[in-house]
Amino acid sequence: MHNSRGERPFAFPGRVPGYEEVYPDVDRIVPTYFDELDTKISYLNEQGFVVFLEPTRRDHSMAWMKYYDWPDSWIRFVQYIWRRYGAHNVILSPIHLDYLGASIPASEYRRVTDEMVARYGMPPFGQLVSANPHETARRNFGDDCRWLTLNMAGNGERYHNRYEAWITGDYLAKPTRPCVNGEPHYAGWYETRGGSKGGTTDDDLDMRSAMYGSVLSGGLGGHIYGANYLWEGELEDPNKEPMWESIQWRSGGQLQHLKAFVLSVGADYPNLVPHRELITPNESGPGNGFRGWAFCARTDDMRTFLVYLEPGCRTSTLAGALPNTTYDALTMDPATGEWSILGNGKLESGADGTLALPSTPADADLAIRLCVR
Repeated sequence: MHNSRGERPFAFPGRVPGYEEVYPDVDRIVPTYFDELDTKISYLNEQGFVVFLEPTRRDHSMAWMKYYDWPDSWIRFVQYIWRRYGAHNVILSPIHLDYLGASIPASEYRRVTDEMVARYGMPPFGQLVSANPHETARRNFGDDCRWLTLNMAGNGERYHNRYEAWITGDYLAKPTRPCVNGEPHYAGWYETRGGSKGGTTDDDLDMRSAMYGSVLSGGLGGHIYGANYLWEGELEDPNKEPMWESIQWRSGGQLQHLKAFVLSVGADYPNLVPHRELITPNESGPGNGFRGWAFCARTDDMRTFLVYLEPGCRTSTLAGALPNTTYDALTMDPATGEWSILGNGKLESGADGTLALPSTPADADLAIRLCVR
């Protein structure tokens, strides 16, 4: 991608026969390009953003491997990025591997990154290292991948039946690593396939399913927001909305309420464990969708629950509570962040440690916090 001065990271011409003006010379960087990138990353850090920085993308790999000194050329560039920005507040990555096609195999990326780390070591200031994956980075590169310190999920089909399959699997895997849904459902993502139009109220509900469902499924490392036309940097296509429009869609602003909800439990937050199975029924809608499913995380001492109910959830039972115990019960509207008491503000568990949860209408979701104080 070019910067505001029209510069690109590598010089031309390249070495790929017939494509010298298409594929650059990846052995020759344009230093002034990175001067502007310095400014952008510093500015983002100053505003409180943690930058996820990926030096290379899967579809660069085959030409790089065939026409350049592989893996030394690739390692040199990845190391250049890691070292140039290694004192910033960033999450580092060797590769953007959102799809396993049009690429060298994931096993080759692991091999050459293993070699790079063996030569130069891990980032010196302890920055997390991950990779934008096809479904999960842990599956792509293996549980024993030495440089993978953040489990990241994403891409593929992005419906709510993926949260548990990907993120809870990452959460429960050994060795233990923080987890995040790095490329979840994006606002308007399924619009061209009959899904919700980006920026609409229905689309907001889809997005909140991805936010709350991902975090309560074990993605306690946080959540990454994306939207159609924003992720592709759309500027010119008259059939699409420009990125400065989609960046203003409501769902982006609603992400802050997720933070308020999960951090409302204070020091219990890192002790939450995904337990969707404690809600019965927890699936009142199709798997390929964003309606009718329920999600739950609980602390092992059974004193704190966070629950998220998509629109269209039936009245349900929550198990796994302390028997014959009073829980403070609050709800939060995920659309507005407004807190309310649930019923009279108290829920009593039975002798079997169960609690009754409300249903949700077809056009509204609900977040619930239950705590023993």
